[in-house]
Amino acid sequence: MIREGTTNDVAALAAFDPFGGDRRQELAGGRVLVAEAGGRVVGYLTFSPAGFIGRPFVHFLAVAPEFRRRGIASGLLRAVAARVGPSRLFISTEEGNAPMLRLLEREGWAAAGCVRNVNDDGSAECFFYREVGPA
Repeated sequence: MIREGTTNDVAALAAFDPFGGDRRQELAGGRVLVAEAGGRVVGYLTFSPAGFIGRPFVHFLAVAPEFRRRGIASGLLRAVAARVGPSRLFISTEEGNAPMLRLLEREGWAAAGCVRNVNDDGSAECFFYREVGPA
């Protein structure tokens, strides 16, 4: 099940969040979708309606390690697309993040380009987009 996150989800997200930081502001603003399995939060996605050149942007996408490769990330991407459409939805990932790159290719995202030396380790951040239909 995918639903809008609430501030009650803070601890559940922190348990597997690889990005660090505090999601309270995004949760309070209605910009987090969470995936549940068996009543447990196992994935999340944060987004902003106009976060990248005025277009919807997915900021973070994470799935608890023991729940990966079960379609949860794909479900979260479909859910945010349904929420923000019609529009061009953007997302980015590091150039070496092979699992995410495979997911985006499988889900039909188009490459928009990479920005070199933007990450702390000097790697490129690669951007992708997908046209989404009406909300």
